Amino acid sequence: MREVGAGATIEGFVAALASDSPTPGGGSAAAAAVALGAAVVAMSGRLTLARKRYRSVHAEMERIVADADEIRAGALELIQVDADAYAGLLEAYRVPRASKAARAEAVAAAAWEASRVPALVGDLALEVIDLALIAVTQANPHVRSDAAAGAELARAAMRICEINIAANIGSIADGAARAELERTCERFRDGLARADSAADGVLAELRS
Repeated sequence: MREVGAGATIEGFVAALASDSPTPGGGSAAAAAVALGAAVVAMSGRLTLARKRYRSVHAEMERIVADADEIRAGALELIQVDADAYAGLLEAYRVPRASKAARAEAVAAAAWEASRVPALVGDLALEVIDLALIAVTQANPHVRSDAAAGAELARAAMRICEINIAANIGSIADGAARAELERTCERFRDGLARADSAADGVLAELRS
């Protein structure tokens, strides 16, 4: 599996996604979308900080920029982590079926890891959405559409994470772990409406 993490070029990453290899896949694409969403939210903050007329919101924009930059770095790292986790799940499925107990244990452990990573990615997506909700009302009006774009990128990523968790949760043996993941997906579903409100607010303003 080729390296697809923070050091990869966009061209190389997209080519890896399009290849006949199962990794990287949708989970890595979701992490990349979170990084992109955080980046455009940070941009909206920086372009607000660049204008003295928005001095009253500079403290908030500084926080948004710092948080978004941290999220972006974390999401970029998770691109490779997700690919590795799914590769581990594929390896677990290759354990001979004759070794029933060993195979079940390996699959359960790998399925947990393959679900844990999208849970982390989705939580970062939620953070992007919450930052975007502030930026779409307080940032420089000329870049509020970029903040809304960040929310929509994070929204798509969060939906992908929910799908990936649903694909693997049935193989997790630990009931408490499954319940934790179900609660995580509930948070994601609540976040979808928040992302929509960010984009809807900007669209209403642009169309008025």
